[in-house]
Amino acid sequence: MGITIVNQYDRVVVRRWGSFRGVLDPGFHWLWPIMEQGDRVDIREQVDRVPTQKYITSDNVVVDMDFVIYYRVLAHLAKEAVLDVLNYRAAVINLAFSTLRSVIGSTTLAQALSERERIQDQLQLRMDGVTGRWGVKVSQVEINEIDPPPGVKSAMEREKSAAAIKTADITESEGKRQ
Repeated sequence: MGITIVNQYDRVVVRRWGSFRGVLDPGFHWLWPIMEQGDRVDIREQVDRVPTQKYITSDNVVVDMDFVIYYRVLAHLAKEAVLDVLNYRAAVINLAFSTLRSVIGSTTLAQALSERERIQDQLQLRMDGVTGRWGVKVSQVEINEIDPPPGVKSAMEREKSAAAIKTADITESEGKRQ
């Protein structure tokens, strides 16, 4: 049937004989069967967890990272999400992989572990610049975990332990001196 109900959280991009005709706002609408085709776009915020991947830092350490992307299609740009990119969801996730690879590739392991918020902000800004053409707004990127290899982890733990022992020795000798 040609009756189409557009929900408050949807927009429908309509094409007549393959050419863009318009975007339907929420409400009750009629689409001519065979002549018109509507593609429904959800404009609510979407959350995708990007699975753990291996990334190489600038000091050649391989780290495992996973993160979450929060994004949504802007209502007034629903046309671009349908007509300018084949699958905006897959495009956003793949862009996140490559952008994070670039950001992590320009930082050291120590920076990656200590400056998580800066990396998240940089990732979001870079992604927003590209996804804007698709009518998508990346609202937030959250890095869940940065996991260095076991050998590096144990070396970091030994370094931390050595620093604690050194501080304790200095404090003890200061106490004896006084």
